Amino acid sequence: MYARNHIFGKNRRENYFTFALFGFIAAFLLLPTSKAVNNYYYLFLAFPAFVALIIILLKKETEILRINTPEDTMLGILLLWCLTQGIMEASWDYVKHIFYGALFLLSTSRFIDPTPFRSKRFASGLFWTVLVYAFISLALKWISGQYTFGVRINDLISRMRGSYTSVWLVACLALALPHWIRSKRVWEAIPAFIFTFGAISFIFQSRGGIVTFAAFSFFATIIGIRISPRVTLRLLAIAICALIPIFFALDAVNVAVDTSLYGKIDTTVLQGLIQRSDAFRFEIWPKLLLDWQSCGWWQGCGTAFKNKILHNGSIYIASPHTHNIFLAFGFYNGLFALLFFLSSCFFTLKTAWKNHDPWGAYLFTALIGLCFDGSYILGSPDETWLLILLPVGLLASPKPQRDTGEHITS
Repeated sequence: MYARNHIFGKNRRENYFTFALFGFIAAFLLLPTSKAVNNYYYLFLAFPAFVALIIILLKKETEILRINTPEDTMLGILLLWCLTQGIMEASWDYVKHIFYGALFLLSTSRFIDPTPFRSKRFASGLFWTVLVYAFISLALKWISGQYTFGVRINDLISRMRGSYTSVWLVACLALALPHWIRSKRVWEAIPAFIFTFGAISFIFQSRGGIVTFAAFSFFATIIGIRISPRVTLRLLAIAICALIPIFFALDAVNVAVDTSLYGKIDTTVLQGLIQRSDAFRFEIWPKLLLDWQSCGWWQGCGTAFKNKILHNGSIYIASPHTHNIFLAFGFYNGLFALLFFLSSCFFTLKTAWKNHDPWGAYLFTALIGLCFDGSYILGSPDETWLLILLPVGLLASPKPQRDTGEHITS
């Protein structure tokens, strides 16, 4: 009954792409390799979307493709700008990736039914699924002997990586929290905060994830105080009291790690997080900016640019991994592309704020996290598609939601 009322609609195309998108999200948690996830996307989303687009054009049903919002305009200009650069550079793999990204945005914004993705059940279910996935990965890695107790886990049981999963987990928390607040599910929100911080700080030991969690918590507190000061401050006090033991636990667990970046680390988990600091990001970013300047601020260095960045005297990165999605657009495609991307994000978040859409909180949280762990998003399907392209596409959907009894935007 729930599936019939909340997922199935009257439009067969919407039904297909809605379920295909559910499958695409699940593929990141279930399929073992990036290639398997990519193949799922090509077979069940990209090719059907291309066929659907051809049918729409042949039938001249182009109303569904109309651009009506500033964010759509900025995003369209960005894709055209990047496509033009790819053609001028004769970088056909890059052109192919632009085409794949555009089909994904088309599918999520025009071909699906947005109703189930904005439901409380989906938001809450997605968060707890990702959290349970993190703890299952931890248990299996320990049982198999691949990792010892206290060592950060970055390679999970499927194609997901720890750094991206930490950001995704906080973004899912941001998506679910508005639903929990409206339905006064405090008993669900408090454990969610505690387990999220525990997973980020102990399982993934992700600095970017911790920064994302702290930033989201800060903004959530500010907004909560404006809405209900007494309840928010009470919840904040409970959360702080519950998180303090986690800090002591992190400082009590000893771990010895042998990595190529830092050599032998024999310390506590908390001290290891501090010792790893920014992982040379503050050295990488200025050098990438110098390369960008030498290539030209407006045109960037192009997607085929290869360079070796020396940092810490002996360690090289074979090709520039920016650790920042904003720097990536500027570095590869120039200042115009960066401005178009920033404008698209700004207008998308503005619309989400106006409509009280929780996917805006998801996107905002993801943008914060990918300032530290992300790179270029217009490539093969990867975690950044879940964090950026998915919410952008859903927020760009002009379709009204069906009435399912869940009022989520009031």
